[in-house]
Amino acid sequence: MDIRKAIEEERWADVVAHLRPLSDRGGSDASNDLAIVFRRMGQPADELFFAHRAFEQNRLSSSALNTLFRALLVQGNFQTAARIYRDVRGERQLNRVHHINGAIALIRINRVDEAAEALERTAGFPLAEASDLKVDLLMAQARFEHDRALALLDRLTAMGEDVETQRTSQLFASGDMAAVVAHYDAKAPIHPGVRRQGKTALQAAIAMVDRDRVQRYLAEISAVPASTAALARGLLEGRETVEIRGGGRTWRFPFVATNFSVALPQVAGGFYEQPALEALRALVRPGQTVVDVGANLGNHTVYFAGEAGCRVVAFECNPRMADHLRNTIEMNGLGGQVDLSHLGKAVTSYVGEIPFQFVRDDYSFVTPGTEHGATLTPCLTLDSLALPECALLKIDVDGGEPGVLEGARDVLARLRPTVSIEVLNFNTRRVLALFEAYGYDILREDSRNEAYSDFVFVPRESALGRA
Repeated sequence: MDIRKAIEEERWADVVAHLRPLSDRGGSDASNDLAIVFRRMGQPADELFFAHRAFEQNRLSSSALNTLFRALLVQGNFQTAARIYRDVRGERQLNRVHHINGAIALIRINRVDEAAEALERTAGFPLAEASDLKVDLLMAQARFEHDRALALLDRLTAMGEDVETQRTSQLFASGDMAAVVAHYDAKAPIHPGVRRQGKTALQAAIAMVDRDRVQRYLAEISAVPASTAALARGLLEGRETVEIRGGGRTWRFPFVATNFSVALPQVAGGFYEQPALEALRALVRPGQTVVDVGANLGNHTVYFAGEAGCRVVAFECNPRMADHLRNTIEMNGLGGQVDLSHLGKAVTSYVGEIPFQFVRDDYSFVTPGTEHGATLTPCLTLDSLALPECALLKIDVDGGEPGVLEGARDVLARLRPTVSIEVLNFNTRRVLALFEAYGYDILREDSRNEAYSDFVFVPRESALGRA
């Protein structure tokens, strides 16, 4: 049988009948061909099965490894792809495509430093400019290097690459909402990919409090998610509060349409990150102390004070969010359980002042200097407070995680709290090293978001640790 001719003629049944016995007898090339055939047939489960088989039959085969990486990456199995890359990366037979695929997998699971090391291994190979630029773009995005990412998009556009949908996302990530809506208005009529990003454009208009554009987008854009539409309508109607039904009562929050991450689930009637909150509740008892670093408008604070019956010490340095947090605690009558005495102060590794940029209501970050609108903000360390107790430390500080942890050495050594922390991907290695040094183990990890991972760490000596 002429197998190549059968493949060209798409006689898939004949091809599979011929190749499967060869694959079953240990033929790596046959297994690899079967993976490719099933890819063309649109059968991803079979593609992945035979790609794995080809790799297992001959792990040093360049084509088998390429096929396996392709199957894993396309199907979103980034953890598995990264594990396999870590296993084979020291082998001399790897080529630049293997290292690039490994880097992509590592970026997708928020191991940016490891991804950079993978890309360094491509230095001795010939360049392929467009594909290299695309990987550079992924790296810039993972490191929140917005100006570099936009410059790379410009270079790709000049080379004839279609990156307009990526441009929309990158502009939104950079916080330039006016550029998002301008790009959407210009490109959506002629570019289907941009047109499908109507939700992003609508959220940008909401962030700008551009009511005219919000109203127009609501009428024009199809398939807007219900929660985003509710957010837009709330802005147009001048809504002031949102209610969430808890276990025994209803909790009220200020309605802040521009605070996307928290407001979207709240307008749908639930706490932000409710499944994670419920899992953490099992780790604390009523009356214990929870420290909420990066409290925003009080979603987690209300949950732990109201639903779990804990005492909460809350920190929020964004002035707008701090005002909303005070309002939240007052309207829910939780003043006796929540310590708000440190609002307006950032938590980091030293006591003094730190330059912050308050980009949006839902996003602030430390900046290297005071230029570009940064604000010098009072800061302290958790250790400086000499906390008498802490059962749970929750940290969500948009990239400032290492500073908070370095300023909490005594708290972590003396009080040994469980730690729930959002880690932006460029901090992952540093944060993992700190917890290793402090004697903590990972209880849970969620790396599904491309910008950050959510971790729960527990003391190694605890019943939940591995010791």
